[in-house]
Amino acid sequence: MKRLLLLLPFISIPIYASAQDPETFDKIYHKTFLETSQKDFKKALDIADSLYQHSSTATYQVKSLMLSASLLQQNGDLSRAVDYAEKAQEIVAKTNDYNWQARIAGFLASQYRLLKLYPKSSVYTHKAMVAAQKISNPEVANNIIGLMNQEKAYYQLGQKDYRKAIAHVHTAQQYFNRTRQDLSFMTANNEQLLGDSYQGLQLYDSALYYYRKGLSSMGASPGNFLSGLLMNGIAATYIQQGKLEEAHRWLDSAQAIADASNYLQLKNVVYETERAYAEKVKDMERLAEAQKKQDTVRNVLSDRKDSFLNHTLEHLEHNYHEAAANNSYKNILMLIAMIIIAGTLSFLIVQRRQQKVRFRKILKRTRKKE
Repeated sequence: MKRLLLLLPFISIPIYASAQDPETFDKIYHKTFLETSQKDFKKALDIADSLYQHSSTATYQVKSLMLSASLLQQNGDLSRAVDYAEKAQEIVAKTNDYNWQARIAGFLASQYRLLKLYPKSSVYTHKAMVAAQKISNPEVANNIIGLMNQEKAYYQLGQKDYRKAIAHVHTAQQYFNRTRQDLSFMTANNEQLLGDSYQGLQLYDSALYYYRKGLSSMGASPGNFLSGLLMNGIAATYIQQGKLEEAHRWLDSAQAIADASNYLQLKNVVYETERAYAEKVKDMERLAEAQKKQDTVRNVLSDRKDSFLNHTLEHLEHNYHEAAANNSYKNILMLIAMIIIAGTLSFLIVQRRQQKVRFRKILKRTRKKE
């Protein structure tokens, strides 16, 4: 322990230096997000925290906080992810950095979409678009507007309106093509969305084309959550086509990435595909194992969403009691709005818990039959 403590000051020197140099900072940022987090999640969070502690400007502080927020979102910890994003928002609101104002609003739009709070997600999407229009650097503005169209595509995919999703993806790509910023990654992400959309439309050849194109766009990047999603898409498409041998190969590759990753959404979709494959080949042992793993992931995701909703309700109740002390017309209107939001959140929590109970009953019956 003493030896470790003696080493810590020297370990922090490279982090301190990188927190002052834009190019080095960006390299560490991307490596931590795309590589380190897939192998050692705690180490990635520690790096993000060190970058924040040693940041000398508001911009670096915001980028470090948003790195932590993005990592926590991958891990399904939405409550802490939003806390970090809101802390970053407080810092950037005092600046004229419209770039990060837009990025943070876009991030919060994604979190509320994942929570299925679509009206609030739309509010933040609009905020991000407005901030993006004020960015003087056209390359940066195009990147963010592209991201917001990508966010709209995710929303339409969730609504199963695949044609609209495809339209938003193509619009996003038009903006991404006007910038060199993370172009290969953004393009690969778009191609994954196109693959999902065409799979939803049951146009399987088109789906496979875009999934493979997405992997090609990733180039020499190591296996990360996006390559895992692309491989899983190929496997799921082959399963729907009845090509089980091809599906097996791609599923094994996707599963290896998912098992090593802390990205719970990736684990969830891969285990779902594994269940579908096991049912097709009538491998009851593999089916039971996949179901067990997916149940574990879904319970963690569900509990964390419930935790976030409960946290939001507590915050609303606190504001309610503060506003009740001032009996003005404006405060009464605010109270009514809060009550409506609180009621909606309460309904979502109760509905989620009921869904979990129903799911467990169905699973229990299925296992008895097996």
